[in-house]
Amino acid sequence: TLLEFKMDEFLTKARDRQYTSLEDRLSDAAYEEDRYIKAIASRLNDEILNEFQKEKREILNVSEQTSQKLKQNVYKNYTRFIETSREVSSLEAEMYHLSHLLHENESLTQSLGKVTILESFTDQDENVSSSNERRSLASILETVEGSSSVTAVPGRYLVYSGPLTELDPESSEDIQDMYAFLLNDSLMLTTLNKKRKGPIRYKYHTLMELDNMAVLSVLDTDFRKNTFRILLFPVSRTFRAASGAAKSQWIHQLTSTKQQHKLSLTAPKKAEESVKQKKESLPVFEHHRETKKAGETGEGANAEWVKNVPENLDVFLAQREFEKAVDLVEKTRGFLKDCSDSHAHRDIRAKLGNRIIVLCDLLMKELEASPNGSLRGGPRAARKAIDNLLRLGRAAQACELFLKNHSSLIRHESKQIRLEGTTSLYISKLSKVFFEALGNAAVEFERAFTTNHGSYSAFVIWCMEELKEYCETFCEIVFKHSTTSLSTVAECIVAACGACETLESQGLSLKYALMNHLKAPLALALKDATSEVIRACTGKATAEKWEPMDFRYNSAQISALVLEMENMGIMDFKNLVIAGGIIDLSETTVQFCRLACNYVTDVLKFYIPELYEPFIGNFCVFSLHIVKVYQDALSKEQFLASHDFIQRNTTFTINTVIPSIGLKIEKLLEIHIPEIVDLIQELQLSMQKFEESLKAAPVADDDIV
Repeated sequence: TLLEFKMDEFLTKARDRQYTSLEDRLSDAAYEEDRYIKAIASRLNDEILNEFQKEKREILNVSEQTSQKLKQNVYKNYTRFIETSREVSSLEAEMYHLSHLLHENESLTQSLGKVTILESFTDQDENVSSSNERRSLASILETVEGSSSVTAVPGRYLVYSGPLTELDPESSEDIQDMYAFLLNDSLMLTTLNKKRKGPIRYKYHTLMELDNMAVLSVLDTDFRKNTFRILLFPVSRTFRAASGAAKSQWIHQLTSTKQQHKLSLTAPKKAEESVKQKKESLPVFEHHRETKKAGETGEGANAEWVKNVPENLDVFLAQREFEKAVDLVEKTRGFLKDCSDSHAHRDIRAKLGNRIIVLCDLLMKELEASPNGSLRGGPRAARKAIDNLLRLGRAAQACELFLKNHSSLIRHESKQIRLEGTTSLYISKLSKVFFEALGNAAVEFERAFTTNHGSYSAFVIWCMEELKEYCETFCEIVFKHSTTSLSTVAECIVAACGACETLESQGLSLKYALMNHLKAPLALALKDATSEVIRACTGKATAEKWEPMDFRYNSAQISALVLEMENMGIMDFKNLVIAGGIIDLSETTVQFCRLACNYVTDVLKFYIPELYEPFIGNFCVFSLHIVKVYQDALSKEQFLASHDFIQRNTTFTINTVIPSIGLKIEKLLEIHIPEIVDLIQELQLSMQKFEESLKAAPVADDDIV
């Protein structure tokens, strides 16, 4: 049949055609699925059936691969779509700019044509229009603070003014409300002055020249309406007008004013001819005076490089060649210093001032700390930026930003320390990081401000402020819990003072200021430690049986106790060991010796003269308390059998322990302490009176308070 014939023909072509893979066969333009299946079925047997199943699996694999390729193609197309959208947006902005330039070029061409063809008529028209357009700048001086330098330029007048709102170019969020004054050669931006009252409503913000300014209209969206953009290298600022009509008016005024300003700059010959005609019509003496003025004016005009200073500075700023820009600024300043105060020189000074502001902003950004807590470009780049700012006369701003950035570095490095382990370990790490950062800041500050000694006082004040913040963190960690032991506090103070003393080699002695900040919390810590000693002695005396301590079966422990007491300064303690292992003292007395000696040892680690009164006063307080504990025990009838033993403990405490500790304090502090002598006498007199009262009238247990 015809169908069989076509099938045989197809099989013959299929055999003759060489396919590298099943994917190539299925993607062939001559492929027909029905014929392919029938051709396979006509040769069906066990072997072909296995082959058929194999090809089925291959077809499934090809299907999965095709699906994966489709997904990849979709992703690539989506990525290309995004890139294309971005390019379209960029091209749209460029088209707006190009349209603006074409319109500006056309207007300039027409204006130049009118100037060259109808010169005599346009002179009269310009004089009339300028007299009508110029407005008094007195209103600006009355309402804008800091605008005297702007209004002092001869030939400058007000063209248009109105409120604007500056927007963030990326998020379109409001930044600040402003009031703009469009002058014939520049745009002055002011901010609302909320602090001052009266006629002064605004504060001078910045002055933008019209020479290199480009104004672009921004398309309205749901989130951004009535906005336009001003491009002035190296910044771009976005503003929102009050309405669509106000936006159009601003764009029109900016464009037309810029054209008029450029037109005034492109016709210098006209001014020269008018001056020449004026000279010819002047008398002899006035002509001589005008010739002298013209010579002074020509002084700046002869130096062609001065005219190109603003453009050259723009190039240096774009290429980030800040040192060359500063060199050019210094050279221009030196040249203008000896020049007359002519209109041309004033114009160059104004443009130079605007470039210096932009240059300073860029240099200040060089000193900004990055999010990872490091200076951009490292210390060397920071020193170069500071040196350039000093040459530009911005020493105060450079010093302020330098110190501010190092404050950020200190906080960043402090946050990297984890609050883990003991309190003393954390304080040790924190102190090391903090004082090393202060030392590094001191080294960099000395290198950067070598020739500016007036900034050193600011650095000292900054160190004191940073030290105050460090002490606040120290107190929050060490003293926030009343359970912190005095030994832990002493370890933390020693660690902080040790790290602080490393700065003395660099001429920074902050230990006194450090201890002055910690004086008040340390006095409270001594009071808490005294309460802890009193609480421990009272608790021990409550369970005390008032019997000698028995160490006859533990000779090692008694040797350790004797050595411990001798290290504390109680040298007669070994004389109390009797009967081969019995100590003729109670546990309460031994514990008081340990607590009192530890208290004195810890305080002497961080002692300062300002802590003398709380230190000695608290020592006297718990010494009086332990004697009161002895008196309470002597007053109880249940301890009558131990009366002599309690008196020996009392005598040992008053005549041995307290004097030994007093001698230790006087030896280490190298001062005489009369309070301890008075304390011993007071305790001896108190015990004498108490014993006399006991002999006169024994007290019952129920009467003991």
